[in-house]
Amino acid sequence: MLDGTKRHEFRRRFAAGPVRAFLYLGAPVGAIAAYAEFGEPIAGTPEELAALAEDDEPGSFADTLAYFAGTDRGFAIPVRSVRAIDPLPLAELRGRFGFAAPRSYRRLDAESALGEALLRRLDEELFQ
Repeated sequence: MLDGTKRHEFRRRFAAGPVRAFLYLGAPVGAIAAYAEFGEPIAGTPEELAALAEDDEPGSFADTLAYFAGTDRGFAIPVRSVRAIDPLPLAELRGRFGFAAPRSYRRLDAESALGEALLRRLDEELFQ
């Protein structure tokens, strides 16, 4: 996603409307290290979404269809922008904020200590 080649994020469930998100990158990074803005989710059948994935990345139809197996519909979320931020490592996330890495996504209160720390990192990146 950081290199700009990923055009959609595919999810079985997703919030309505555009979303802004801090991204936790698993091993080997193990940190919240990026910020992304996503557009309005596109709802569709597994077949429709797999066709969209195939347009984005040839050869991905079967894997995307398998991801949506057992569902009647899912979502393709357009990736509008992504930028790296100063990484906040998992050890610090756990120690300072009681953070556990999410399996999918979780909402973040911008006024929480973690939300404020991440927004400061984002601001630092914008004004450097």
